[in-house]
Amino acid sequence: MKVAEIIARAIQHEIPSAKVIKIPIEDEGEGTIDALVADFKRIQQTDTAARPFR
Repeated sequence: MKVAEIIARAIQHEIPSAKVIKIPIEDEGEGTIDALVADFKRIQQTDTAARPFR
């Protein structure tokens, strides 16, 4: 979960009010990525970035 911690800290640094949920996954079994993508489609949210590049 080290990568998840780094990503969460970076998000919270830029957006202090963000709620970051870390979900441990692995990429070794068949269907792991398919299951992950299906779950993200269920909770997918979109937003418009005012200044995506600084």
